[in-house]
Amino acid sequence: MKADTCSAALHTQYMNKHVRIASDDDEPRQSQARKLAAVRNALTYEFPTGDIDQILSETEVGYRE
Repeated sequence: MKADTCSAALHTQYMNKHVRIASDDDEPRQSQARKLAAVRNALTYEFPTGDIDQILSETEVGYRE
């Protein structure tokens, strides 16, 4: 799986999880709207990504040190 495809799949899982949490909550709709706004805001940030095999390899090396 390419990094872009993996990233898109993780993004979809993240959104589905948090939308489900917000919609299952018994709190008033105003609170749900606030939660969804927070998730949408978080998704506007960009973080560096790279090849998943390289990232996992570097992480493994870090645990050994």
